[in-house]
Amino acid sequence: MADPNRTNDQSSESGNGVHIVDPNNPQSLGLLTKAYRSIYKAAIPANAREPLEDWVDSLSGGNEVANMVVGILGESLDSANPILKGMAVGYYYKKQDAALLAYTLMDPQYSDQEELERAMLNITTAALQDVSANNGGKISGVFIEADDPKKISSGEDSEAAAERLRAFRDLGAKIVNIDYVA
Repeated sequence: MADPNRTNDQSSESGNGVHIVDPNNPQSLGLLTKAYRSIYKAAIPANAREPLEDWVDSLSGGNEVANMVVGILGESLDSANPILKGMAVGYYYKKQDAALLAYTLMDPQYSDQEELERAMLNITTAALQDVSANNGGKISGVFIEADDPKKISSGEDSEAAAERLRAFRDLGAKIVNIDYVA
């Protein structure tokens, strides 16, 4: 039987690991709380933040439309003093059998480490695929939302849209233009 207080880190030789949050594990939820406070709150303006309570509800299956997956990147993630480097938040949409990587956030001191971000995104995407399989599906796509730099100024966005698109392209994403704003 697995230890209910142990996180589910997937670590590399460098000591970096990605932890997929387990809503049934108190230690995992504690790590989520730390990442939410130190990474998410620092990156997302207060008027655009989702409450942590909503995340926990969605992680626990309380959202009828989508399941949430949160991947946390860092070192010593099983310890009392983890070093948090980034987090990725994704939603699996049951009816569409598709996913959205809603947030990919890096602590600025680690933001130049593309291989870390790629590992975090790959493991979070794999977790979204697992959620799809557990729902009897085979995920049809994983999307990343980014504003069209031709339609929004950098002052209207928390990160310049052109820079965000470049970063995702560098990570292997393909650009698909979908006009989703009414």
